[in-house]
Amino acid sequence: MRNFADITVVGVTGLQERALRTGLAIEQTARILSGSRALLVSPERPPELAETIRHRSGCAPGYDAYQRFMLFDLADHIDTDFALVVQQDGWASAAENWRDEFLDFDYVGAPGHFAQVIYPDGMRRYFRHFDWIHYLSQPDHVVNFVMNGGFSLRSQKLMRAARNCGVPFPPAMPEDKDENLEDVWLCATARAALEERGVRFAPIEAARSFSIEHAGRMHIGFPMQTIFGHHSRERRIEALSQRGGILSYKRNRSFYEDVPGEEAIFLVLQRHGWTIEWPGHTPSTGS
Repeated sequence: MRNFADITVVGVTGLQERALRTGLAIEQTARILSGSRALLVSPERPPELAETIRHRSGCAPGYDAYQRFMLFDLADHIDTDFALVVQQDGWASAAENWRDEFLDFDYVGAPGHFAQVIYPDGMRRYFRHFDWIHYLSQPDHVVNFVMNGGFSLRSQKLMRAARNCGVPFPPAMPEDKDENLEDVWLCATARAALEERGVRFAPIEAARSFSIEHAGRMHIGFPMQTIFGHHSRERRIEALSQRGGILSYKRNRSFYEDVPGEEAIFLVLQRHGWTIEWPGHTPSTGS
């Protein structure tokens, strides 16, 4: 069995009410990555936090404070080669789907629906809802697709380069409000400067296998049961069991009937041993 001593599974929150669930996401992911270190950064240590998880204070409340901590302060708390970032709504779900090739890159996360496309004449344009997909087959266009930061693998090289690349965060005059998000800044706004410092971003194939946020056209025909983890504000960890645990969805199941690919995602999670709780409904139990 591989030893993951080169990875710290870390969760960061400035909101104490999220600390315990973030701790559960850390515990779940760390037990999948045998030998990894485990760290929670929150205002206080939750009394119920697993003894195997270290605790540090360090992130102030507020979304902007979180963004800046992840970009500029996280490295101070990580003494391994890589940090695997988790949240209360993003964690590893299938041990058998880990691939060592993920460690070939400095940043890996789920392909999000948002991307920056650079045209041959240098013009830059942002696309949502996976409307950038067809540009991947046009070699004269550059597609900087955003990989979700809520469940992401980050190297020390990336964390150090983000501090020193010279690109302000948030941008002085952002073209789009999403540029104020740390994962958008990493994958689009500051990407060229980071790549000049040797940072390697995962290609679409590796990112798709690493994690999923929401399904898009790139997932048509893709075997979702082979994905390592997931992240979405719609799903939240509630408890752990010997195999998997309990997660809850934010809205009733009927809502997700109109969300492309979401039913396939929660069915895969069930097969990996997760029990699904729906608001106002009896939980759906995994096999």
